[in-house]
Amino acid sequence: MTKSWTPHDFNAGGDKLILKLRTIHKLEGYAFFWLAIEALGRESDHRLSLPDAHEVLSHDSELTDKKTEKILQTCIDIGLLESDGVDCWSVRLCSEMEKYETVSAKRADAGRKGGQQKASNSLAIAKQEPGNSLAMTGHDTTGQDNTEQQGEGGPPDSVTDNGWGFSPEALRTWAAVPAASVAQ
Repeated sequence: MTKSWTPHDFNAGGDKLILKLRTIHKLEGYAFFWLAIEALGRESDHRLSLPDAHEVLSHDSELTDKKTEKILQTCIDIGLLESDGVDCWSVRLCSEMEKYETVSAKRADAGRKGGQQKASNSLAIAKQEPGNSLAMTGHDTTGQDNTEQQGEGGPPDSVTDNGWGFSPEALRTWAAVPAASVAQ
């Protein structure tokens, strides 16, 4: 699951680890760190192999390979980023993304259940309301065959034949309307 943002502290520049990075690499290091977070955020597992991190961050930051390697290593050494010697990642970013994905999944599930309940309620109401097109045709949104409920189809043969789902009273009313007034 992807999103295009992550929580960013208003006082991130005052964080003790960021201050260490800024002491060593000035604002260049601070900008580099946030470019690293953005690059990690674009990855589905929020990790980059070290060679990929060097390549992506060198390109994104427009720094030399040597400078990129030096700042990336500082981020790892002071604990802003983690590395197992193969990949690098941000523990905080992974935690935030896990929270986001959990909440997103719960919201999607709740929305799906709410939509199903709303559709079920709408269908139940439609089937109960006389004159409703769903009630008259016997349509069923569940996909089940309900041809028995619809009758043989075609117009009713008489006022007592209720093959379309019309109430007998509605059929009698319709039959009582003179044909000339319907044609006008």
